[in-house]
Amino acid sequence: MRDRRIFRSRAVLGIALATLSYAALGSVPANQPLEAAAPLSPPSTPDSAREISKLQFEIELASLRTEAKLESEAKERALIAHQASNLENRIDHQDRAIDRQDRTIDRAISTFGIILSVATLVAALLGFVGFVTVRSRATEEARAVARSEAKETSDQWFKENAGNVSATLSRLSKELDETKDKAERIFSARAAEIETLAQQARTAIQNQLASDTPPTPISNVESLALAESAHAAEAKPASLRRFEDWNTSAFEAIRNNDVAAATAAWIEASKAQDASEASRAGALFNAALAHQKFQNDEASLKIADKLIEEFGSTKDPSTQVQVARARVTKASSLRRLGREDESIRENLDVADGFDPQSHPEMLERIVNARTNAIIALAGKGDLKSIIAQISKLQESTKICDLPFARRAVAKTQCCLSSALLGEEKWNECIESCKEAERIFENDDDPEVKSWVTAAAAIKSVGLYAIGDAAGAIENLNSTFINLKDNCSEDAAHTIVIACANLARLMTDAESYSAALTLYSEILSITHDSSNDAVNNMRPAILTNRSHSLIRAAKAEWANPDTRDTHLAEAKDNLEDSLNITPHSGTAQANLAYVNYLMTEECDTTIAILRAAFLIKGPELVASMREDALYNRTAADSAFLDMIDAAAKSEKAQIIP
Repeated sequence: MRDRRIFRSRAVLGIALATLSYAALGSVPANQPLEAAAPLSPPSTPDSAREISKLQFEIELASLRTEAKLESEAKERALIAHQASNLENRIDHQDRAIDRQDRTIDRAISTFGIILSVATLVAALLGFVGFVTVRSRATEEARAVARSEAKETSDQWFKENAGNVSATLSRLSKELDETKDKAERIFSARAAEIETLAQQARTAIQNQLASDTPPTPISNVESLALAESAHAAEAKPASLRRFEDWNTSAFEAIRNNDVAAATAAWIEASKAQDASEASRAGALFNAALAHQKFQNDEASLKIADKLIEEFGSTKDPSTQVQVARARVTKASSLRRLGREDESIRENLDVADGFDPQSHPEMLERIVNARTNAIIALAGKGDLKSIIAQISKLQESTKICDLPFARRAVAKTQCCLSSALLGEEKWNECIESCKEAERIFENDDDPEVKSWVTAAAAIKSVGLYAIGDAAGAIENLNSTFINLKDNCSEDAAHTIVIACANLARLMTDAESYSAALTLYSEILSITHDSSNDAVNNMRPAILTNRSHSLIRAAKAEWANPDTRDTHLAEAKDNLEDSLNITPHSGTAQANLAYVNYLMTEECDTTIAILRAAFLIKGPELVASMREDALYNRTAADSAFLDMIDAAAKSEKAQIIP
């Protein structure tokens, strides 16, 4: 503060001295004495006197001017000195004011320090949020500074290394392009591999849907590929999915037995506009087939009808194939729902309503439809219609040597033989079986050979019926040998039916030992088979075997040990049958008979008979009478009375 005042005083004095020492234009310096006028010499002439007088006047005037000017300058210097003194006084006053302000500021700073200490304490107590905010701001500012410094550093580095950087970037760019190309090739190859495996899985599942034979297992690799493809498809928004996306999702769902999800996806696929008409129809067909495969025939019918309605009038041959397949599937569902006549009409409409030359696959669809119609007609025993349809089938396939055609002819020939067997046309049955053996004697197709084996089993029944027991046994032995080697499940069903008929004939002929042995063979077939139709025959086979055991027991009535053994085995067979089909009237009635023969307990026997007659009706009443009268014993008389009592008590329900 003191140094500042000294500096200002010196500055004011300097300004004043400079002003006082300045000489105005034309003035005499203050320290220079005035020059004395030179003495005048007297004038020599009058003119000279006047000149001298004038000159003296001018000299006096100049002197007066000089004195006036000096006086003016002296006043001016006095004024400037006074102003400088005032200025110095004001500066001193200002310095004193500044000193007072400095002291005030010092006191304020001291006071502020106290306040700041208190504030710091408060901030320490309440400053967590402030700290976070400050830290965040500091971090951002630090980042900004760091970015700025980094930019400056990097700019400088790039200026110095521009050439090397360009070369390195060029090399890296080239390597990146090469890596990308390699990655794309690897990805494309991997994607192609996954799609190939997924397609194999889709094909295997499609074959499983369309076949009644045990499914061909899908490998783990194929399953994973299908799952990966489905996952990629389902990751897309529904609005962006294409036909293949929906189709893949459907196959993955059906692989997981999720029929609802599969059919929903196939229905969506049928709406996809990026697919062909045939593909869209095929998606609906798969939906119908999936429902049928999982025993939902009503739902299958609805989707099949939808397909027929949408695509039934198409002129596209590939789409016509899908329509034909849908109608065959519809016919199958109708038959399972008990609508046999509708099923036959639907199949025959397909067989007669499509051009076999329109598409390479159409003939197979027609052949399948006519074959299904023949099987249904055989179940009804309509021999005339069967023979007519077999003739049409053979005519349509005579120039076709493909496996499906040969299989159809062999299968339908066995159907005809079975129908003749059911009508007890023994000789015609035998000739029909021989025809199948003659046509396909050297055929190597496994399924065709299975039907030839079935024909041999049917022929054995006919041979036994006409009294050629030796020929029957020979054919039967050949049948079981071929059955164990290789036989389709469909043919196995026909073989079981034929053998069951033969066992009944043996029972009627009182060849109980042969009949029981044959029943045991049949039961082993039903136990090992994966065909539902074959498995479903097991309860009936057990009941029929018990019937043979009851007959054998009555034949050995005088031998208690043999009799009781046969009755106990018959009871076991009947209980096994009722465990599978609890509401079988025939099994219940036979169990009542066995229990009575073993215990002669009447009340329980009558109760069981009443329940059985309510289920089966008059036909069962007649059959039980026949069994009681066969080799009638003393116990049978009381049992006949119980049959009458049970039948009369429920007469209104069991007799039309």
